[in-house]
Amino acid sequence: SVFQWMIAHGHRLRAVVDTAGKSLHGWFEFPGEATLPGLKSELVQLGCDPAMCGASQPCRLPGAERNGKWQKLIYLDA
Repeated sequence: SVFQWMIAHGHRLRAVVDTAGKSLHGWFEFPGEATLPGLKSELVQLGCDPAMCGASQPCRLPGAERNGKWQKLIYLDA
């Protein structure tokens, strides 16, 4: 539902990573510095990790092993 909210508000979904069955992580196109503070506030209210709005935050990657399972790329908008 967070992905749908982001898309409905004009944010472009670029990829979705399945984190070895635990959750889905969406990668969105950077919204720009002017938009980021307000977006970050809204995402926190939706239960998202505010650290992911930083420039150097590690994130889940397809092809990496996690607890004996593989993370997978399930959507890509190249």
